[in-house]
Amino acid sequence: LTSRDWNMWEQKRSAPNEWFVRDSKGQKVWAGYGYLMDISNYCSSSDQYNGEKYNDYLIENTIQAVSDPIIDGFFCQGIWNYPYGTTDVDLDKNGVNDWKEHGKEWLKQKWLEGINKVVSNLMPKMAADKKILILNSGRFHKFAWEYSNGMMLEHLRPEVFNFLYFKKMYDNWMKIAPKPHVLIVDAQSNSKNDFSNMRYLLTATLLGDAYFSFTDSKSGEHYYKKYYDEYDIDLGSPISNALKLPNNCWIRFFNNGVSITNPTGSSQLVRDSDLKVFPQYDGPYYRFQGGQVPEINNGKTFSEIDLKGQKTEYGAYGDGIILVKKPLVIVSEIVIDDSDPGTSPGSVSASFAGNWQMDDGTGGDFYQMCYKPWKNMFRYRFSKPNGDLNTATYTPSIGVSGHYLIYEWHGWHGTRIGIDEGSNVRYAIHSADGKTIKIVDQKKNCGKWNYLGAYYFNKGDKGYVQISTIGANGIVIADAIKFVYSPSKKQDFTAPEAPKNPRVR
Repeated sequence: LTSRDWNMWEQKRSAPNEWFVRDSKGQKVWAGYGYLMDISNYCSSSDQYNGEKYNDYLIENTIQAVSDPIIDGFFCQGIWNYPYGTTDVDLDKNGVNDWKEHGKEWLKQKWLEGINKVVSNLMPKMAADKKILILNSGRFHKFAWEYSNGMMLEHLRPEVFNFLYFKKMYDNWMKIAPKPHVLIVDAQSNSKNDFSNMRYLLTATLLGDAYFSFTDSKSGEHYYKKYYDEYDIDLGSPISNALKLPNNCWIRFFNNGVSITNPTGSSQLVRDSDLKVFPQYDGPYYRFQGGQVPEINNGKTFSEIDLKGQKTEYGAYGDGIILVKKPLVIVSEIVIDDSDPGTSPGSVSASFAGNWQMDDGTGGDFYQMCYKPWKNMFRYRFSKPNGDLNTATYTPSIGVSGHYLIYEWHGWHGTRIGIDEGSNVRYAIHSADGKTIKIVDQKKNCGKWNYLGAYYFNKGDKGYVQISTIGANGIVIADAIKFVYSPSKKQDFTAPEAPKNPRVR
């Protein structure tokens, strides 16, 4: 998707002065993160843009933005249904504050007239080219459902999640919105290890037709989305609508399993016998055996589960679980990064001993990225080859014993005129098989996952990979290690081809 904010101006060239919202004194209006653009029909025309209003420009500009065949659609990353966050606007340009002269409902009406003009002209043209349109107001807004494929429920937190309102809006939206549906539930919690919060919001999302993501609040504004075992389940297609149990829990049946959610705010016992009363039942069902929360996802035949619940001053929420039709072992990839935001749920980031420096985030011609320096994101550690024993230790939390494929990732520390990484960097792999030393030439293969071998790891946190500077003939980089579960026997392993899509930075 290509994306742009309609509330504010996001083009390289300057916006026409006629297109900004003005207050009763004729000044541009600041609205939180920029000067507000006037999408209403009161907007003045601009000679700079052939007499167009701002809403005329948005129609043409968006069509142009999605004209490339490689682009699947447009994500409007900011659009409000009224001049949100303002106290003085003068859309009709009579020198009087519209908030006082007309009030909020009038402002909504006039603002939505402009929005509907844009999207009602966009949708037929985009749909004809099989392009999708997503409008993000940050919440479950009520406008332009018939003219857009979806929206984003941004930073949705369980403790302020009103399930009954969500379910009502969700059901109505699916009846009205054009397909394909692209509603995005952008869930968030305090910690990446808030597994029950993740399960609750995921299973609530599975009651309808939406996409889901989950992250922790300290990972920043849409930077790192965390990955969970449940994401690797192939549930297949839904074979029922959302169904309500007598205890007010909700379930939905799929080809390959069933999703259960408890929104009541108190603990609820759900039994296999509760599911059997529905004609879509195709059990027995199983809990999958997972690597992140093995005490919940324990691989056993499902008989019952006590789904916890709690209440806050803002609302009630609970827990959820996904069951499968056949026994499965599902262990998502474990990435241990040099910083916490890049490290998988259930594990901790690498620990460092000795003198390591944080890179400046540039990384040379072939390893540049945008980053948040105050969060130590999108960066790596490095150490000079001074003969000291500096170590970086990567310890995964293993929930399922077995063989794991090990990969390392290093960036590029060199400059245009030279490469200064070590060609003999030691990686010590401590597994149930014992200690194995691998030598990595960090002058080569930067910016991708490099295979180190397959090793057996027992459940727990006793196994680890350690990078050291001892004996190195150049700069030693310590960035990330990845552990990929494989049920095959060790002697069956062959080094797989390097992934075509390297780790997203």
